[in-house]
Amino acid sequence: MASFLARDIVKLIINKDVKNKITSFYYNLIQECLALYANPDKKQLFLELCSKQLNIFDKEKGHPFLSTINFNNIEKTKDLYKEYLLLKGAKTKEVKNKPVLDNWLYNTFYSVSTNAETKKKETAIKIPTDKRNIPVYYINLVKKEQDIETWLNSVKKGNEKNPNPKPIDLPTNLFDKVLNDLLMQKNINISDKNKKYNFSKLLALWLNDTQPFYKEERHYTVFKDQPYEANIKLNPNEDKKISEYYTKTLTDTFKKRKKNRQENTRNTNSTSL
Repeated sequence: MASFLARDIVKLIINKDVKNKITSFYYNLIQECLALYANPDKKQLFLELCSKQLNIFDKEKGHPFLSTINFNNIEKTKDLYKEYLLLKGAKTKEVKNKPVLDNWLYNTFYSVSTNAETKKKETAIKIPTDKRNIPVYYINLVKKEQDIETWLNSVKKGNEKNPNPKPIDLPTNLFDKVLNDLLMQKNINISDKNKKYNFSKLLALWLNDTQPFYKEERHYTVFKDQPYEANIKLNPNEDKKISEYYTKTLTDTFKKRKKNRQENTRNTNSTSL
């Protein structure tokens, strides 16, 4: 929530110079204050940053609606998050006993007019002609080749039109089963046919081009302090789980430590008597 708020607050800054003042240092500070908003000191620092140091509360140059929030009645990040989203795009008001949208997004980008032919009201979404109170982020969108109205409509209608088509992120293991089946048909030297291997392991076994030093025995120090020093010798050529190497060594070490503790306790008791 704090990350979203910090990012969105900066994104909706109206004036370019005000936005440029929010360096990475100030951005991180704003995010920290929002994350720890329940702390009175962090809350006060956030308000000082927005009002005095960065002019974010300036409706003409800073953020368009952040200053309208009654921060005195908000004590937690979660409540600030809800109020912010309400003012941005969900707030309504009663008009003739009917709820009507009354939020920043609607009041800024939506316009209602009557169609001359159908005599029905139609809602259009577009950047207003007077751009003085429009965040620089949206102004930059207009300057780009993409169609800002297409973008606004895509937001409203659930990306029916996507002005920024991106590659679809497929799961990295999507084709693993097919690839694994193909690799298993190769002449791979597998010690345990019932054991399941992932794609990377099967590919390594099939290619068999591992650099020699990867096959060398490895030594790991788990505990380096005497008298409980514990070292592990791991052989990559053995078909064993890592836990199998650690279990016996750690068990022996803990037994030794327990035995020494018991002996020290007995010696202490003998001395006191």
